[in-house]
Amino acid sequence: MNFKIYHINVVPVFLLSALFALLLAAKAGLNGENLRYWPGVRALHPVPVRWEPLAKGFDRTVLRFEGETTTFEAEPKPLRRQIELVVFRIDTARYPVRVIAADRISGANKADIRSAHRKTGAVLTVNGGYFSKTGDPMGLVISDGRLANKWSEEGGSGAFAIFGSVPRIDWAKNVAEADTPPKQAIQNGPMLIEPGHEFGMMTLRNDHDYRTVLALDKSNRLLVLLTRKSCGGQTTLCGITLFEAAVILYHPEDMGGLAANTALNLDGGTSSGMELSLGPHRDRIRMGIRAPNFICVMPAR
Repeated sequence: MNFKIYHINVVPVFLLSALFALLLAAKAGLNGENLRYWPGVRALHPVPVRWEPLAKGFDRTVLRFEGETTTFEAEPKPLRRQIELVVFRIDTARYPVRVIAADRISGANKADIRSAHRKTGAVLTVNGGYFSKTGDPMGLVISDGRLANKWSEEGGSGAFAIFGSVPRIDWAKNVAEADTPPKQAIQNGPMLIEPGHEFGMMTLRNDHDYRTVLALDKSNRLLVLLTRKSCGGQTTLCGITLFEAAVILYHPEDMGGLAANTALNLDGGTSSGMELSLGPHRDRIRMGIRAPNFICVMPAR
């Protein structure tokens, strides 16, 4: 399985038609032949995707890619690709999801992810949304029914929310203006897959980074995707672009994707992090900074 991803700083005119074709292919859905559109990069994980049950209603899979690519610059640079994505699939009817504001953890506007994980008793904790230099959230945050921060134009186009006990990913303004407010909500963006299973990333940018993404599949199970911070250096790319994340999430499992119905990007880079403690299963992706909010998956009911 191969996807075609261009790494662009300046796009030569002769590439525009190819890029346009790639965007159309991603939106329409790719078949086995045009999954070769990610030249030089190959999937190492089984296809169809295989899930490992960690507990009833809580599964994990690992997606691995490797290969080489070249930047489109005046002097093209060869780059190695080493990509490992860890993905959890969670039945939220069994494992409740909470948005936790940092003030409940540390008494301040920021907290570290390990403290949030430990103090809430969560089985899985990941980072939340964007925040300002002063540590304040940039968009809507509702934590256990409490409005911790209001909706903002700058906060991102989408939101993850829990209405009653039902998870939803929707446009942020729809969530903020809902007749019945959600119990939990966090605004961020962009929407990688828009409501109605519409491919959301119709731009290509050279924005490789570590990612945290929330998604819902067609059975409304929560998918939590993170990039493993497993390599480094100026000649190796471990992160993925937003377009690449959208491609992987959009496509069905028998094509090596995750079959997500909707997907929302959260904060990434040094802000991306994860703590897992479910029975004997322990895992961690180190988070480089303190943050104002977290997504916590609580123990089974």
